[in-house]
Amino acid sequence: MTALWSGLFVAIALSPSLVETARHLMAEPWKSSALVVPLLLVALARAEGKPGGPLRRPALGWIVLAVGIELLAAGAGLLRWSRLSLGIAGFGWLRATSWTKPTSAYLAFLAVPLPSFASRLTSPMLERTWSRLAASVLPNVDARNFPLPLHYGDGGLHLLVLGAALGAYAGLRHAESTARCFGLAAIGALALMLLQPLAVILAAGLAETVGPGFARGFLDLALPWTAGLAVIFSVERQASRSRSTREPA
Repeated sequence: MTALWSGLFVAIALSPSLVETARHLMAEPWKSSALVVPLLLVALARAEGKPGGPLRRPALGWIVLAVGIELLAAGAGLLRWSRLSLGIAGFGWLRATSWTKPTSAYLAFLAVPLPSFASRLTSPMLERTWSRLAASVLPNVDARNFPLPLHYGDGGLHLLVLGAALGAYAGLRHAESTARCFGLAAIGALALMLLQPLAVILAAGLAETVGPGFARGFLDLALPWTAGLAVIFSVERQASRSRSTREPA
């Protein structure tokens, strides 16, 4: 119950940041890939959590820091920067309540949507590269007159963050070493990023056959959520099998 009440307090204290982030994700749904990370934390909490114990008071300082960042951002009229406070507060709450192991709590920082300026660093280079690749594969598709208008988010830079989270989650779930978890995070980031050209090709084909509206929804949501749910299902299934083989008959 202590964890529940403390979580409710954090949600209320950071409600302006939560509302702003929700509005942001509705405006730019491709960033909803960040919402896969809380699902990873829930899966880890089920396996690692030890709820019911007293709060670890030193970890509450992270929550205080998060609220302070939110207040500063709101006071400066830059509430969008308070999204960072959600990751900090999530980390602090997980550490304070012991719902995950300390190392697993760091995943909370990857639940923050990637700032737009980061994706713009590779734009329009990546989008043009993916559209040219799609034009070379699909008949009657011209890269200069692409059937689906591409924007800076279609480069897929945000998938590096999600891929890293998925790889780290797999390592943490199987109790791998820290070095191994970092390696899996790097592999996951690269693997998911390399799938973005395929997603653009499929979206272009859908734009030609079904329509750009459906294709846009597919490109924004299909890859991150399919990959996320597939990894969770696969890792949890493997973990369940490993546990059953270790248990005495």
